[in-house]
Amino acid sequence: MRRNNIATALKVLGAVILICSIAIGFAMIQNNSTEYVVGTGIGIMFAGLASCLFLMGLAEIIELLQKNIDKQDEVIDVIKQQTIIRNNKKEE
Repeated sequence: MRRNNIATALKVLGAVILICSIAIGFAMIQNNSTEYVVGTGIGIMFAGLASCLFLMGLAEIIELLQKNIDKQDEVIDVIKQQTIIRNNKKEE
């Protein structure tokens, strides 16, 4: 299977977003104890989790599409080989 750079980049971006959002959320919760800031910190953590899951899912879809393309290329190569063999038999 060919490696898909877009899928890899999306996975890395998703992981970075998750780590940053959790760090920022905890920092907001630790530094200020008001309900508004705590709620905002928790909201940032959940938004980061949702973004991460979305990007990871999109990366998985791209990888599955790449596998499909690779399989189609294999099928096309087999069909081309069979066509060449048939043409050679007809010429003989």
